[in-house]
Amino acid sequence: MSHTTEINRLKIASVGKLPLKYQNLEKSEGGYSSELKLARLNAKDILNKDQLDDVTKIEICLDYASKLLVERWGAENMSLNIEQDLYICLLNCSYYYRCIAIDMLDKAYELVSPSNTIWATAGQYLKKGLGLLQFLEEISQAFSLEAKFHDYLIQLISEFKLIQQLAILMLSLSKLKSKLSNPESNALDLQSNQLKEASSTSFFTAKLCIGCFDSTLQLKQSDIISRPLRNFLESLSFLLLSMDQFRNDESGVAIGMLEESINILSQIVPRSQLTATILDKSHDSKSTKDRFLKKNKLLKNTLQHKMTNLKVSSVELLPFLNEALSDFLIPLIGLLRYVYKHTNENLFFKPIENNPVVLKKLFPKGKTPDVDGIRWGLVNSRLQENADANEPRHMGSGIGNYF
Repeated sequence: MSHTTEINRLKIASVGKLPLKYQNLEKSEGGYSSELKLARLNAKDILNKDQLDDVTKIEICLDYASKLLVERWGAENMSLNIEQDLYICLLNCSYYYRCIAIDMLDKAYELVSPSNTIWATAGQYLKKGLGLLQFLEEISQAFSLEAKFHDYLIQLISEFKLIQQLAILMLSLSKLKSKLSNPESNALDLQSNQLKEASSTSFFTAKLCIGCFDSTLQLKQSDIISRPLRNFLESLSFLLLSMDQFRNDESGVAIGMLEESINILSQIVPRSQLTATILDKSHDSKSTKDRFLKKNKLLKNTLQHKMTNLKVSSVELLPFLNEALSDFLIPLIGLLRYVYKHTNENLFFKPIENNPVVLKKLFPKGKTPDVDGIRWGLVNSRLQENADANEPRHMGSGIGNYF
């Protein structure tokens, strides 16, 4: 059988959804020792065992990947099936790291204190998964797999970097929520000095958000990349920049940006939920507004957005983004909409800028997601993290000069 024919025969079941499935080996397939076959069976079995935790699955994948690496570069007759299995195994392993990280990010956002260590731990898991992908990218240059598999790998690397920056973005939102909330009730509590003070970092946070949005435009549709994600990020960019404009007393531009944020977000959230506020229905809202006008305060009393029936869920958004949307961003939009409108009508009298093209020209350049993964290498026949940083990423004492 020719080399070209062998490449065409080896096909991965799917390159669109993780975890990937292993192909059945033909009886005549060589290159697999009994030990390697057992490790392969274990790696294949975990695909159908939902009861196993992701940490256990990672250990099984690393064991099989380690054996594959030794076999791939230690054998005289290299098997293309081994290359394919190594590709699948490392991608699946990175996927389980991603699952752990996303679950931790969801838990981290739900906690009251934004300074807990769960954020950092989740980031480490993301960097481990990213490092495996970067390790695979380097060693796969010697593989005989089709180009589409390399393109898929590059997409996954970009997605990991995006999730890492989304985590930083959500941590920033968590801190913003803490600044704008009553420490006793944990409800949003805007005071005239608090809003401008809390908005001091909104411009930088917006740059992170814009960078994420721009990155999604360069990536293909996937279980991570979706139209709702793009809507979410573009809407959040306008929202954060509106806070910065309001901080600089540009209330007319702030109103326009907030309305554009609502327009975009209404593609995934009912508009009625974005524009409703308790002040619109409160019996004593008039007295609240009177006190606001007399003292030139933004808000004198605690404003709470009732969250009944406001929970939002999109299967196309990461869980921690859904949580932030329902728990913080929707009520924040309602409060800011009231504050911006009444401050402009009674204090600044600025013309409202409603032209999206003009508003978009005020956007700063986004910060592109760019993080390096934890280094991996084969050391003493075992794939391990934190390989010698002075060596190429794929090198290790167990491989020597095979690369």
